[in-house]
Amino acid sequence: MRHLSVLFCLHFWIPLLSSVGVVRCTTRDDKLESPTLLIAVVLRNKAHVLPHFFGYLERQSYPKSRVSLWIYTDHSVDTTAEMVNTWAEEASGDYHNVNVTKEDGDAFFPDEDGVQKWTSERYWHIIRLREEAIHVARAMWADFVLFLDGDALLSNPKTIQDLVEENRTIIAPMLDSRSAYSNFWCGMNEKGYYKRTDEYMPILEREKIGVFPVVMVHSATLINLNHADSRKLTYDPRKLQGYTGPNDDVITFAHSAKFAGVEMFVSNKDQYGHILAPTESPANEAEELLNLKLEVTATFATGIHLPASTCPQPA
Repeated sequence: MRHLSVLFCLHFWIPLLSSVGVVRCTTRDDKLESPTLLIAVVLRNKAHVLPHFFGYLERQSYPKSRVSLWIYTDHSVDTTAEMVNTWAEEASGDYHNVNVTKEDGDAFFPDEDGVQKWTSERYWHIIRLREEAIHVARAMWADFVLFLDGDALLSNPKTIQDLVEENRTIIAPMLDSRSAYSNFWCGMNEKGYYKRTDEYMPILEREKIGVFPVVMVHSATLINLNHADSRKLTYDPRKLQGYTGPNDDVITFAHSAKFAGVEMFVSNKDQYGHILAPTESPANEAEELLNLKLEVTATFATGIHLPASTCPQPA
């Protein structure tokens, strides 16, 4: 009888207390903060494109309070370093943190005879910087690191948000150019270099829309550091047991993903931006940018132009 009385009281009082807000049986999903992100950028002789690079970066809808920037510039013969410093001073208050490193010294590496030439010493320099950026991202407990090159223009404000929401270990947005060049490969030969495949053009021309596994992504690469297998990824060939390919940062990275069983993905679900195709000189790259501006303007009847950051001004 005593147990029946207790059950009766509980049956009577719990609904009553709940109705006046004392007991709540429902659950509520609190809105979570966006994952933290480190954007790593290495810049050299990019003064001609920086206003647009930063202009698009400023327009990303991803919460800036959750974003840190790690920018490194060196070996430039133009005003890249000055423009980066000017922009960082103006923009630092918008982001969680902006760290700029300018390495003073010669404009050329000892083994190069032109600023567009990729020599062994230049590759090792880039490899060291990319490894350092991953270390910085992990040290600050960033959830993601985005490796973004200066010739990758993220015109879609939702680019970063869309990539983060895909929750892949490695993913890149497909970037358009004025040719068949893009920032992903569908094939790689036995030496680690580009190989033509039948899968490439349907993705590039958006005959197929979605997120696709590929053998290589570069220039705008998002890595999810919360995934355990991300610790097996590296840009340094010396850390990759059994690797016999070239000392190339992105090729090494692709092989490290393959060895770790981690798939790379590229998304063409939306038009995410543009990439400047490699050229023989900064002057040719500036001309490529001008042609891209004209093409973008001609594409839209309303005369839309590539946005430029108010700071820095074009050199």
